Amino acid sequence: MINRLYIQNFRCIESTTLDFSASRSALIIGKNGTGKSSVLAALAILQGICRSYSRVDKLLSKNDFSFNKLDRLMRFGVEVLHEGQRYEYSVAFDWPEHFREARIVEEQLLVGGQPIFSRDLAKIVFGETRFNLDWHVFAIASITEPAPRRYIEIFRNYLAALVLLAPDTGSMSGFSDVSSDELRSDASNYASCLRALLEKKPAAYGSLDQFLKSMMPDFSSIEHSERGKDGKQLMVAFRRPEGTGFLDVEFDSLSMGRNVTFLAHGSLPRRLLESPLFVCGTNSTDIFLLPKSDSSPLR
Repeated sequence: MINRLYIQNFRCIESTTLDFSASRSALIIGKNGTGKSSVLAALAILQGICRSYSRVDKLLSKNDFSFNKLDRLMRFGVEVLHEGQRYEYSVAFDWPEHFREARIVEEQLLVGGQPIFSRDLAKIVFGETRFNLDWHVFAIASITEPAPRRYIEIFRNYLAALVLLAPDTGSMSGFSDVSSDELRSDASNYASCLRALLEKKPAAYGSLDQFLKSMMPDFSSIEHSERGKDGKQLMVAFRRPEGTGFLDVEFDSLSMGRNVTFLAHGSLPRRLLESPLFVCGTNSTDIFLLPKSDSSPLR
């Protein structure tokens, strides 16, 4: 789980530390412009570093520095507790005059408080090894540890597997012409992912059905209805009042809150994509952060 996240000089955030260590789940609430989206963007940058985006220019631009303060370091730090080990990764950037991309000034990974590697501009210290690295290239994406140590690989894989969502409920389509194992950040292909899940793991329907009935008392069932040669439309059935039958509704016609409720179950990221954490930010009244070990969301 992510224990702490530190952000400095990034977009609308001057400096903040988010401490999640005392909670299994967290709910972030704030007015527009207070930094909710920036928190998600910061996690996306850390994830991008661990997904082998080795150069800075693939992840950062001048506009990412808070209020264009290029003379102040932009810094990210994250503490992760995973499989009994505490990982602490930090990275800092500046943008010198006449540079076309940000420069990595500092970078470090600690495990259990002990340094795995550290960096000062181009100079890398990795155990007894000293070497230079292009200051636009991330060390954590470039270093390979000798067997049997795998701390860097384990940490990279953990952050790379996070599912970060900023769902646009208006674009969440119930139609799919193919199955998909990769859920887009705006959740627009939710139906394609649900289709893939139920094709690969039909038993997952029971858990989803139970959850939706607990969240929406009038919910009855879902099914993929054939549309054309390869297409399928996700249909949702609700019980009419006083037991007068059922109402079948296309997923696209559901309200924003009901759409997000489907995402809240977390079955796609956690069971299909095998993510350690599901992070969902939305302008809806429901925002969820779900750890892998828990099936119930914080609402």
